[in-house]
Amino acid sequence: MRGSALAALVFGLLACSNPQPLPQGKAEFAGTWEGDGVRIEITPEGRVTYDRKKGAGNERIQGPIAGWGEDNFVVGVMTQKTTIEVDEPPHETSGTWTMVINGDTVYRLQP
Repeated sequence: MRGSALAALVFGLLACSNPQPLPQGKAEFAGTWEGDGVRIEITPEGRVTYDRKKGAGNERIQGPIAGWGEDNFVVGVMTQKTTIEVDEPPHETSGTWTMVINGDTVYRLQP
């Protein structure tokens, strides 16, 4: 009984951590982006790696995109979720892709 409960828990965690591909209209978010002290990689498969260095502190977030809001997206699983605010969605200006997340301007290095 105890073993089957543990197996169910592990299966549930794995199922929750499976990313969903970026939805229609969000493909422009895919790529590796960098700015001053910030790096974010968003895969077409829906995985995110976010690193932010501010002052003496570092923040690292890794996980699947759990959902999209009107001006944000949520990364993580179950109770370990973080919201990334999208102040300006990805846009191209003079051949350079830019977006602003959590108040930081980032530039796409590669799609």
